[in-house]
Amino acid sequence: MQKKWIDYGRRIRSGPTILFYHGVMPAESKSLESQGHHSVSEFGKQMQFLSRYHRVISLSEFNERSNAGAKFSSKEVVVTFDDGYKNNLTYAAPILKKYGVAPSLFISTKHFETGQRFPTYFARCALWYTDKDQVNIEGYDQVFDTSSMENKKNSLVRLMRFMKSTESFAVNHAVEQIKNWLPAAKWCELERQIPAEQILSWREVQELANSGWEIGSHCHDHAILHCGNNRAAIRYQLNRSLEMIMERIGYCKFFAYPNGERGFVSGPAIEEVEKAGYALGLSAEAGDIQGKLNRYLLPRRLAPRKMLHFVKVLHNSMLYRKRHAEWVTKSQKKGSE
Repeated sequence: MQKKWIDYGRRIRSGPTILFYHGVMPAESKSLESQGHHSVSEFGKQMQFLSRYHRVISLSEFNERSNAGAKFSSKEVVVTFDDGYKNNLTYAAPILKKYGVAPSLFISTKHFETGQRFPTYFARCALWYTDKDQVNIEGYDQVFDTSSMENKKNSLVRLMRFMKSTESFAVNHAVEQIKNWLPAAKWCELERQIPAEQILSWREVQELANSGWEIGSHCHDHAILHCGNNRAAIRYQLNRSLEMIMERIGYCKFFAYPNGERGFVSGPAIEEVEKAGYALGLSAEAGDIQGKLNRYLLPRRLAPRKMLHFVKVLHNSMLYRKRHAEWVTKSQKKGSE
């Protein structure tokens, strides 16, 4: 029986770092419609640096050594990807293979069944390209001013806040309304113009798994497991995703919380990840693998694009150690955060 709490020992410097990425494209994207993807050049330099100066280990090795009480080095790094974009296969995979890196990929299974892009994509594009002066989401008292570019930017902040804080079923309902802000022909045009947001197919996920990528869950429809979702909704997200990955790929040991930062992961969600049978739960909150940690709320660092910042991230995770530890303790005591 695996332990819920693991003591990774203490160091003056940072412990191992778990990095996470989203996508890799030929050139850096500066548009509001598609963000969070590294360029091939940036990603290649980062993987080259890791191969020269660090030891990249798989999440399975990390998990096995954790269970065995083995020691870790601050030079060890785990590479993970969230969501499951097609560019993970076309652009990231060749670079990872070149440098011998075996990553983990966390996928939201509903999107692989339908091919539909993620809710944030529809929100960004609909606000950015609508020619209306005002749009709204009926039933949720949400009205957005789109009369100017500046107002669209401000409205996007509000819309993202709404989508991240509301229940998962309400987000799906909102997306259907948001799609109506643009004509169908415009959505078809945007799909061609913004390839970075295209989702992998199940066949392509299997191709990655066959080449050494570990496939984990990122909920069924990318639901954010905050305290606005009840346990039944959380269980559905965790169990449905697990079932589908097991059916298609044959294994699923790990879970990563969508938008897994402080304020967006509830205490019940942490408990349900354990009950569902996952071996590890990964957050998106900065910190290092150090001291006594809850294996279902482990810290990860978002990999920055610029090389200088990337190098700093690999050495300054200890600065976030106390903040992450406080969050874990608070989540356990209050039952939600």
